[in-house]
Amino acid sequence: MKAARKGRRHPPLTREWLLPLPPAHARDISLKCHMALVALRGEHGSETLLMRLRTSVYLVFLALDDAVSPDATIDLCVDAERVLDASVARAVQSGAWALHDDECAVLERVLTANDACVATLTRHRLAELWRHVCTFASAEQPGLVAQAAAKMREPAVLH
Repeated sequence: MKAARKGRRHPPLTREWLLPLPPAHARDISLKCHMALVALRGEHGSETLLMRLRTSVYLVFLALDDAVSPDATIDLCVDAERVLDASVARAVQSGAWALHDDECAVLERVLTANDACVATLTRHRLAELWRHVCTFASAEQPGLVAQAAAKMREPAVLH
């Protein structure tokens, strides 16, 4: 009988995975997100650009416990998701992928929090969060953040 393994199931994380992303990489991610917002504001958007903003909302929502950005709240994420869902509904009707100015203001706040996440969280934590972001994004269901937020707000039931 083999001796039970003590300790690690995975090799230890390297220094690279324990540090935040390099600043140039973080800036690149940030720029892509902000350019998506600019394109959608200027009525030059697309479904792909809207999905980039949606993944930013999901990342900020999932990173709330990391307390990276003091301005990031559950309500901000729910509002941002509603904005994106409304934009999709309009695009289905009109064929134009665009955001209104008031909607852009909400998403600007999300992108500020997203920038903080990408710049300060460790690569390991970002990878972990990104797996969850991909799960959310592939679900293609409106109101995922709102549903999760409602569950988070429910009082805990002890059995």
